[in-house]
Amino acid sequence: EYMGHMKDHFDIDTYLDQCFCNASIDPNSENCTSCVPTSHIEPRPTGQDFYDYLGWYLNDNPNVNCSKGGHAAYKYAVQYNPRKQFTTIGATYFMAYHNVCVTSEDYTQALARARDVAKNISNTLGSVEVFPYSVFYVFYEQYLDITTQTAKSLSICLAAVLIATFLLMGFDILAGLYVGFGVLGIVLSMFGWMYLLKISLNAVSLVNLIMTIGIAVEFCAHIVRGFIVCDRPSRFLKAKDSLLDTGSSVLSGITLTKLCGIIVLAFSKSQLFKIYYFKMYLGIVIFGFFHGLVMLPVFLSYIGHVQPIHKKEVCNGKGINASSRPNEAYQYDDD
Repeated sequence: EYMGHMKDHFDIDTYLDQCFCNASIDPNSENCTSCVPTSHIEPRPTGQDFYDYLGWYLNDNPNVNCSKGGHAAYKYAVQYNPRKQFTTIGATYFMAYHNVCVTSEDYTQALARARDVAKNISNTLGSVEVFPYSVFYVFYEQYLDITTQTAKSLSICLAAVLIATFLLMGFDILAGLYVGFGVLGIVLSMFGWMYLLKISLNAVSLVNLIMTIGIAVEFCAHIVRGFIVCDRPSRFLKAKDSLLDTGSSVLSGITLTKLCGIIVLAFSKSQLFKIYYFKMYLGIVIFGFFHGLVMLPVFLSYIGHVQPIHKKEVCNGKGINASSRPNEAYQYDDD
């Protein structure tokens, strides 16, 4: 537009002492002479002319005779710094248009394509960084890499759980793996829960999934600790006594208390609270209870390790070891 405007209207009014002939003045007036060379079929300004007349273009109002005046569209879009020695142009923006967007996928794809265009322009210009902006971009930017961020965040949290349980359970790597197995089962169940309830994966649900890992440790760590400190010769008996010792605490101290705490969210008028807090946290409690008190003990009774315990702690907190209950201790053979 600037080039077209310069070709058609960049004339000097010699009568008005070198004033710019704007779009409201007839360019065929005898008092106006062209600013650019007229010897070329397609006259183009020199680099110096481009900068010299840019300020006039940015202040020229478009009208019926000439719609190419730049005041309306570009006056505040160009950071124009005229100087005596040289003129500089700073940050600049220009407008572009998307197709009509209806769904969230449309808005996300529009943002992705706009970034592709901006990247291509940046690569073409070389030293200039071009980036797109629109009001709705801030709301849909999260969806561009939400899958990658989810995998990365959950992996880091699971690794932290493995390291913490390994250190706090007497440097027992198998204990860390048992807890990690239970936590992973709860997280995978939550993905299925979200699919059934049509809860989308976004920034809010991702935070809840990360919270799921922290809460899931409570459901699993107590059962695993009871298993590894139990001085019984059988996997089945170790899992059984672990469930007897710590199961009631997990049920009353974790499951029921959390259930009472979130049940009030079911009566909230906010859909945000109902969907992302009540429904998701309800799933955390349900699957935490199921995996911690049902799946994990069964898992340990089949493939849990049986090894000498070098601690003074024994099952049921009563100082009872395997030799004091010989009939029960050897009722099940792991082999």
